Amino acid sequence: MPARWCAISKKKPKPDSERLAGYHDSQLPALELQLFSPAPVYPGLDEVMLADALQESLEQLGASDPFNVAALKGRTPAAVAKEAIGGTKLGDPAARKALVASGVSGLSTSTDPLVVLARVADGFSRKNQKTLDDRVTSVATEAGEKIGRARFAVYGHSVYPDATFTLRLSYGQVKGYRMNGTIAPHKTTLFGLYERAQSFDLKPPFDLPSAVSG
Repeated sequence: MPARWCAISKKKPKPDSERLAGYHDSQLPALELQLFSPAPVYPGLDEVMLADALQESLEQLGASDPFNVAALKGRTPAAVAKEAIGGTKLGDPAARKALVASGVSGLSTSTDPLVVLARVADGFSRKNQKTLDDRVTSVATEAGEKIGRARFAVYGHSVYPDATFTLRLSYGQVKGYRMNGTIAPHKTTLFGLYERAQSFDLKPPFDLPSAVSG
């Protein structure tokens, strides 16, 4: 999240086609809603999670790794996390809005310790993302298309398509089907919801929330 507080300021001036995934025009409203939310933050938890992530980086990559050298500067992950989270003003939604409003110049000169750490991480993140896009994602996408065409050539419409998060629409007659010696209806009702819960004595996974069952 801290990196996104910083990155959103950098992305807006760029043409939509040049932005990283997650910062396109269609995605910015949801991102800004998340960034500027007045929901409470928990510095203690944030500090533990940041320290844990830095510690994992240190253990996996080693103290001589360029990122660890730049981010830790010889300090322990716990000390870096304590300084960044303990000294940041970004827990306040107004401070986050002001940071974004200040644009690239404000972001580049900010002395907020969490922003300073995020600036360090941002360069490495961009480099890693480009490597992932060039060497992994693009290759996997092309291979997936080839595999999909090969599967269709062999199986045609006899198999279901791979599951994705896209909405699937179909048309035709809606009806029940035979199952376990009876007919499974094509719809359910609120009465059926309660009846099924009571039939299982309100035990999981058929129990209902107290606001509903009460």
